[in-house]
Amino acid sequence: MDAIDNFLNAIIKLVRPLFSRKGLKKYLNGILEPDVEELKLIGNYIEVVRPKMIANGSSIILRQIEQMKIPYLRDITVYELDFLIDSNIDLHGIFDVIIAKGGFNRDLAAIVWNESNKHYEERKVPFMEKIIIPLGIASIPVLAYLLYYLEYSKISNMYIFFILYLLYYVFILIPLSSGPFNINDAKKRLLAGNNRVIFGNN
Repeated sequence: MDAIDNFLNAIIKLVRPLFSRKGLKKYLNGILEPDVEELKLIGNYIEVVRPKMIANGSSIILRQIEQMKIPYLRDITVYELDFLIDSNIDLHGIFDVIIAKGGFNRDLAAIVWNESNKHYEERKVPFMEKIIIPLGIASIPVLAYLLYYLEYSKISNMYIFFILYLLYYVFILIPLSSGPFNINDAKKRLLAGNNRVIFGNN
């Protein structure tokens, strides 16, 4: 019994950050919310480090190395950050750009950076692409269990399977399924406000 309690406590400790206000916004609502330390790093880079490196004529590679040390800003290029700052885009706008670019999955990006023309462009994501990917992810455990059933011709450990699938559903499927919609919502926010200047047709 103690072993089970220890195991459950370990699981709760592991997933607890996902249920924080910041965790829910980041993983379920697609909202980036840096903590105080991250904001200090971002502010220091934008106000001190970046201008100093530009004034000293630092190479793009060195600037890129420094920028990749900064949370969130590492997800965009040096040229993109220069463009966004020159376009007077605020921090919320920059975060929307990062989300709209797809985050960890660039294949779902709703906007793309045009390096030649130095602006962002809309990318239309097919509706079926938004649906097929979550359905495919959802079917993986079911297909695995069906293969097990076909191999051994028996249904067993349904309770364990249910618990594992529930964890899979909550911590993997829901965040991944909501991703494409959050990405598109970020693009809509960019198009709806003053930040639309980052698109070449405005």
